[in-house]
Amino acid sequence: MVGYNIRKFIKNMPRKNVTCDRCKKTIGDDKLAWFSDANKNWDFCSENCCLKWNEKRNWKDMSKNFIEELRKEWKKWESIHPNFTFELIGKWKCKGFSYEQCKKWIELGLKIDDYAFVAYLKDKDCDPQQENLNLDEWRIKWDEISKKSQAWLDQKYPKKDRNWIETIYLTEPTLVGELDLSDFTYYYRLSFINEIGVRIFISSQVDENKPKHVRIIKLVQAQKWLDENYPQDGTCIRKNELSGSGVNNIDNFGKRREEITKLYISNGKQMDGSLNLNGFVNLRELHCNNNKLTSLDLTNCEKLEVIDCCWSYQLTNLSLPKYCPNLTKLNLYANQLTDLNFLSVINPEKLKELGILSNNFSESDLSIY
Repeated sequence: MVGYNIRKFIKNMPRKNVTCDRCKKTIGDDKLAWFSDANKNWDFCSENCCLKWNEKRNWKDMSKNFIEELRKEWKKWESIHPNFTFELIGKWKCKGFSYEQCKKWIELGLKIDDYAFVAYLKDKDCDPQQENLNLDEWRIKWDEISKKSQAWLDQKYPKKDRNWIETIYLTEPTLVGELDLSDFTYYYRLSFINEIGVRIFISSQVDENKPKHVRIIKLVQAQKWLDENYPQDGTCIRKNELSGSGVNNIDNFGKRREEITKLYISNGKQMDGSLNLNGFVNLRELHCNNNKLTSLDLTNCEKLEVIDCCWSYQLTNLSLPKYCPNLTKLNLYANQLTDLNFLSVINPEKLKELGILSNNFSESDLSIY
């Protein structure tokens, strides 16, 4: 974890079914790094959430050691600039900068809210101590790419509609810079406890001006996730994948790709990008709905009987085998597909369920069905 050792005064408690008191994210999985106050029943999914929570809490409600550590940390950052807040400290640390590194950049004349710009400079291998570092030139480049990203956002999500938009998909791979999302103000309270706000799905490194009631959902690269959990030259490391009914009845642990007949990678995975199922030659059922896939290649999966890839919203390309004689269910609802060429490889006598609504199809001939 980047930054000071929060574990000195926060106890890591391996409990399950816990919700972050700051962002309401479900935490508690043994594999996740999360923190709980040693004396109070407060839980946080990250250091940033912890800092934001503490900024709003009454000092008297917190343990003495916890208060002292936070005060010391805050005072240290205030020596850089008196206007440093817990939120700004958290943003610098989330970008991977320590107190010492931040201080060097601020001493060059940068502002305390330039954390995104400094992260851009770091990606470009700039160093605060290097000679002939022209910050003005880099600032111009930064402003240009930020404007391009903002123009993309304004075109895709017109300002007049933003107060009603519930979900934002920042999946354009060229997005770089800082985006102004302050106009996305959708908010609905279900009850005193449950709130619904804007959800932002991010696949690339995007620096956001986070408005209130926003849930940031970081997407993972689909192919990378698959290759790590179902390696081509190894065996599956996943245990008891949840099926659509919520029951642990799909267990591919220890199996090679050619041995797997059912693959369930839906819902909580939050994957985006392209996905190629090369090697799954005996796959009969594929469930990959509720992700943000843009391309799905199934050309080596000739034994497929069920394909469920609905609610991806971003899928524009689907590649099926040259012939799918056994396919009985094809669900592609709520995507961005534009042609129906894939229907030509399906046996219409076998197909029992076809879901293709909410795509971008033009008027096409479906007479074979």
